[in-house]
Amino acid sequence: MAYSLPQPIRLKRPAARSADAASHWHATRILVALLYLAYCLTQAYMNMPTNLYSELSLGPYASEHELKQQYRHFARIYHPDKTGHEHEGRFLRLQSAYAILSDPLQRFAYDRFGPDAVTWRNLSSMREFLVQGLGVLLATHFQLFAMQMLAWLTRGANSRSAGAGTHWGILLQLVLFLFQMDLILKGSSSGWLNYLHGWTVYEVVSLTVQNFAPFLLVMEHCATSLLRLFDSGSRSHFQFGTTKTSSMPSVAPNRELNSEIASLLQEEATTLHQAQRQIQLMAGAVLQLERKVLQDCSVVIKTDGLSHTQQAPEIDTKSQSPNAQAET
Repeated sequence: MAYSLPQPIRLKRPAARSADAASHWHATRILVALLYLAYCLTQAYMNMPTNLYSELSLGPYASEHELKQQYRHFARIYHPDKTGHEHEGRFLRLQSAYAILSDPLQRFAYDRFGPDAVTWRNLSSMREFLVQGLGVLLATHFQLFAMQMLAWLTRGANSRSAGAGTHWGILLQLVLFLFQMDLILKGSSSGWLNYLHGWTVYEVVSLTVQNFAPFLLVMEHCATSLLRLFDSGSRSHFQFGTTKTSSMPSVAPNRELNSEIASLLQEEATTLHQAQRQIQLMAGAVLQLERKVLQDCSVVIKTDGLSHTQQAPEIDTKSQSPNAQAET
């Protein structure tokens, strides 16, 4: 797609299996991964059910007076005695929303743990709701941790990898758990909700849990490609214009190429990608040596040609001198 854009922003198409093509592939991989994460977040947000505050056209920070005033306003509009049965469903939803939000205990539970918390029975204090809700959150994170352990047993992990089953994935889950705990314990006073106006604590927690696995997948792909770009990529691999690129593999500068060859050849290739990379670097080194030899040969040929042209007049004068003496 980037190769068919208008000329000022069109990327030059690199040669196949070259270092430029590898850099383009890794950059495309990062872009696709980020677009996938944006798609997952958008889908989760679009499929999120409407909260009770939206039924009353209010935000989570609404006071008790605002709740009562807004409920009375909508009740006068949608009451069945005035509209008949046409808006009866709307009026019942308004009644249910106001009944929950006007009760401080149920509102506390709903804001932090969602609609399911309203159905919890035999709980009579905020502390009991908090203990019950945190138990549900811990069970959810235990399932996520079990998923990461399964991924670790399946493929293993190393210090340069990222994603599910790695120490980076476990660290990310720990950060996510602490973030959710801060939201639940502080509630509307948490500074994070200032950036998410109109969201309840439960909605933020639910959205982050739903997209934890896609985020791990995106982190894995982005980290792998970023490491490749930092190791062997270059800004010169991304050139704009319409000029045709050479079909020969791109040749890195001497120091950069030599350092890459030395670092890659120190260990045996374990994957097909590493073997292909070693072959590309060796081919680049051979081409670089060939160009250097051709340049040196051209300099020698030019030098010899100049010396021959300077000696030619002297030879002519020597060959003509006997004839000139005979004529004299």
